[in-house]
Amino acid sequence: MARHPLIDRFLADMEHTMLLPPGAALTVGVSGGGDSMALLALLREGVPRFRWDVTAVHVNHGLRLDASADEEFVRRWCEGASVRFDAVRVAVAPGQGRSLEMAARDARRHALVEKARARDALLVLGHQADDQAETVLFRILRGTGVGGLAAMRPRVGRIVRPLLSYRRENLRDMLTALAIPWRDDASNEDREIVRNRIRHELLPHLAETYNPRITEALIRLSRAARALDDWAAAEAWSWCEEHLLPLADDGGLRLSTFMELPEGLGRQVLRMAALRLQMRVTEEQLDRAITGEAVWPGHHRVTREGEDLVIRRRSRPVSWPDDAAVPLWPGKVALPVGCLVTAKDGPGPLRLKVSAHVDELRVRGWRPGDRIRKPAGHRKLQDVFVDAKVPRALRSAWPVLVDRADSVVMVPGLAIDARWCAQRGEPGWSVCWERDPA
Repeated sequence: MARHPLIDRFLADMEHTMLLPPGAALTVGVSGGGDSMALLALLREGVPRFRWDVTAVHVNHGLRLDASADEEFVRRWCEGASVRFDAVRVAVAPGQGRSLEMAARDARRHALVEKARARDALLVLGHQADDQAETVLFRILRGTGVGGLAAMRPRVGRIVRPLLSYRRENLRDMLTALAIPWRDDASNEDREIVRNRIRHELLPHLAETYNPRITEALIRLSRAARALDDWAAAEAWSWCEEHLLPLADDGGLRLSTFMELPEGLGRQVLRMAALRLQMRVTEEQLDRAITGEAVWPGHHRVTREGEDLVIRRRSRPVSWPDDAAVPLWPGKVALPVGCLVTAKDGPGPLRLKVSAHVDELRVRGWRPGDRIRKPAGHRKLQDVFVDAKVPRALRSAWPVLVDRADSVVMVPGLAIDARWCAQRGEPGWSVCWERDPA
């Protein structure tokens, strides 16, 4: 293969950036299009110098009539160039808010990642500078923050994109000069796809009307955003190590002194907190959380408590049966959560008096407004829960014993009506709630 200036530039870049370390196993996603064929050709040229172990992987979605021809094209080129080849066929299932294009992309990415993981290899993809500019503009149109403007990064985990500083036309010029063929995907011309309209309509219009170097401007914006985002991420990580505190009651998080943070750093902290809770949040959800009141995915609520921000998982009310009897004495009965156990003359001060009406007691869940009679007067069960530090997520599951008039008689383990409380030396019944019965 004849030498081309772009090859020397690429090899020098790999020497400088070490994106692809010497001796690394590389799984290369190759569709047969110009970008992936240029990437494969450049990597092949680097094998003698960097001792890379290169495998080209083609993903066949089976969506187009010439899908099998694309696979065969890549196979034959790899055979002629002495490059190891592998192919994988995937099923594409759109739906659940995903278009056919999105579903195909996700299936392709998953298949390639699995192939790379099986070889403990880096996954090398052929996204280039024009793709980056289109991604930045696409995200601007949808609404994004600094992290979104950073767009695709040269390396994330095992995924590497070494061509992000190379223009599409230059890569194709190299292929033409080296007589390396490629196949154009007709779906790239489909104007129903937003990204294609950005490529074929919006970017040319911006270049002609506003800035002939719009692509370069968007690429510079991406680099600047990435540098700022990386700095903010490092600062946020350091802050989280000291101020991000888990809530023992419901798996949420407390962000101590969050309200003292500058907004830009606060947004990055919130993203990290969301990832810690295994969810992703939108810029709009971040906007609302900054003000101290937001609803996030997974039934989470963000609230302000003084200078802290607290992210709690909202509890789903427990569904109680209409008429659940207290178990026979002694006995055990299953509840929506755990079970209720009664025993004669059990330990502890909270014991029910033996009464002719004891067989009429029922068990239900707590309701707002419930009160219980104490020696000093009535008290809200809400206050009883707060004093006992019962997590909000647990309150709807806590059993409440009531009489036939639906008045609260007992909250097992927490409180008992003064009129029903067995005094020291009196016979009585203990009532326990076993949340996790053996």
